[in-house]
Amino acid sequence: MKKIENKTLYKYSFLGNLTANDKGDKAFFTRQMANETENSYDSNLYIYQNKAVSKLTSCNSASSAFWIDDETVGFVSKRDENKDKKTESKDEKEETIVKIYKKNVNSNSEAEFLAELKGEVSNIKMLPNNKLLYLKKRDITEKDDEYFAGQQDEEGFMRIRRLPFYSNGPNFVFNKRVVLCVFDIEKKEEKEVDCKDYTLQTYELAKDKNRVLMMASKMQVKSSQYTALFEYNIETAEIKKVLNDENYSSKDPYAIYIATYFEDKPFFLGSTMEKHGLNENRLAYTIEKDGSVTVLNDEDINYLNGGVQDMLLSGGKEYKVFDGYMDFITTSYSINKISRMDKDGKFTEEIFKFQGGISCFDYVDGKILFVGLSPDRGQEIFLENERISGFHDFLDEYYVALPQALPFKSADEEIEGFVLLPEDYDKKDSHPAVLEIHGGPKTAYQTTYFHEMQMLVAEGYVVFFCNPRGSAGRGNEFFDIFGLYGQIDYKNVMDFTKEVLAKYTKIDKDRLFVTGGSYGGYMTNHIIGNTDMFRAAVTQRCIANWTSMYGTSDIGYYFSPDQHRTSIDKDSFWKDLWDVSPLKHIDKVKTPTMIIHSDHDFRCPLEQGYQLFNALVDRGVDTELLVFKNEHHGLSREGKPKNRIERLEGIRTWFAKYDK
Repeated sequence: MKKIENKTLYKYSFLGNLTANDKGDKAFFTRQMANETENSYDSNLYIYQNKAVSKLTSCNSASSAFWIDDETVGFVSKRDENKDKKTESKDEKEETIVKIYKKNVNSNSEAEFLAELKGEVSNIKMLPNNKLLYLKKRDITEKDDEYFAGQQDEEGFMRIRRLPFYSNGPNFVFNKRVVLCVFDIEKKEEKEVDCKDYTLQTYELAKDKNRVLMMASKMQVKSSQYTALFEYNIETAEIKKVLNDENYSSKDPYAIYIATYFEDKPFFLGSTMEKHGLNENRLAYTIEKDGSVTVLNDEDINYLNGGVQDMLLSGGKEYKVFDGYMDFITTSYSINKISRMDKDGKFTEEIFKFQGGISCFDYVDGKILFVGLSPDRGQEIFLENERISGFHDFLDEYYVALPQALPFKSADEEIEGFVLLPEDYDKKDSHPAVLEIHGGPKTAYQTTYFHEMQMLVAEGYVVFFCNPRGSAGRGNEFFDIFGLYGQIDYKNVMDFTKEVLAKYTKIDKDRLFVTGGSYGGYMTNHIIGNTDMFRAAVTQRCIANWTSMYGTSDIGYYFSPDQHRTSIDKDSFWKDLWDVSPLKHIDKVKTPTMIIHSDHDFRCPLEQGYQLFNALVDRGVDTELLVFKNEHHGLSREGKPKNRIERLEGIRTWFAKYDK
């Protein structure tokens, strides 16, 4: 059979943004594919109806799709006649022109022009009376806030007065604000909805298409992790705050995952973060007409998809109000389920289960339609248990290793583990093996197709991975390792390695390798500082020094203290962070280590890689630093195709160098 290679990436389809029309008889979704010539991703719209999928656009640049009516889809496109067009002005900065088109899903005719918007817009929806609703990111003006306005001269300087001052992906954000806009298509007029002193995160449009529920963060020197909710009435233009983000009332502030309407009330998944910190599983709440907050369900549930994968390029809705119920994707161990909550808060854990990953879902003809990632192939469209699309049928000609479950006991707890075997495992007496460690730490490996792992299997490696303490899908007590980094999680991972060696006796214990990214990069660094059992390591987008992580990461000022149960007000703060830093144990490292990082990674900044590289070179350890330009923390999932392939090639060649 054929072998998975780095460049198999060019054959994959990345699906997302599945959305049904109001009638519920059809849905659109996006299909993206890597374009080798352009070093980018082509994006087109497809339609699902009558148990079949068909292509709607061929422009290769369709995005931000929305339903105009039950038969017409609107979308943004960079069509040839508008390529590189900017507003022309000598006195003002150039603004991006966003062209919106519409197309009947049952017509073969060309898409028609609908509207032209200016600026960085997202989350577009159609309103009655030929109007559009959307979010717009723009500069903070003096009218918004004199203190935060005018903080940057494009060529000269930046005056920073806010935390965070940059964000992974969008770069510097200290002078930006997100607002809600209503655009009248006929009049070509834009009206801004002003939630004074706040910048928006996202919004939901009520079923009546008149009320808008907005999640917002206050513009202040140090941004809070708590969320305010505003409601906007389109007809009356009234704006009111329906949930506070500060402790100036009897209500607690909440960190919110999602906010929408359920049974005509504002509904949200939120946490006070009091017991388990930032990543505490959210509870379900509703806001009553008198403004009071009601706990609808207080069970310890891992809402939404907590899985980690490298076959997902765009997302989509992970919850849906349907037939009087609120349905969610939930994560239970390594499995995704569709769960249900009724108006009284009664929770049904499983109305549908999928052996793999559910990226997003909706309802068509009363059945669950979803984008699914299976163990043996990339993303496809499923109608419940029936696979509809065949975008990855080409993989039938390739060897794809299926995960073999290997649960094990560690520290008196059963931990999930999995093993992928190369095609010739039974034919050879000796095999090298790679330990993969996921990021997060509150994520979870699933039994899904994983390109990086399948590439390593094709190179002859046994690949093994597990979900140690700290992972998602097993409740607050299991994931909460705050203040325990490098202890129970390290024991789990090393116990799993011993378990794999004991069961799979053809693995050569002298040919072991290790890699991981983000938290997995931290753990890789921690491992090589505590054991020499791995022949070589590749640490990706890693953390090496928690003390500098605190001051340089876009989330460092709140994430580092939260994860390690400390505070800058404590005398032991810097010691607390240094004690869990892999660099503390650099004198013990002997393992040849490749460091992979991106120069626009503001989550685990490049300086983390620099520090580790300097220390390893200074210690005489064989090392190499591979830096990707203009990429961020999501390189392995969202990076330019050629960079994603070069990253995999770096891993492959580094391990091959020492597998001799």
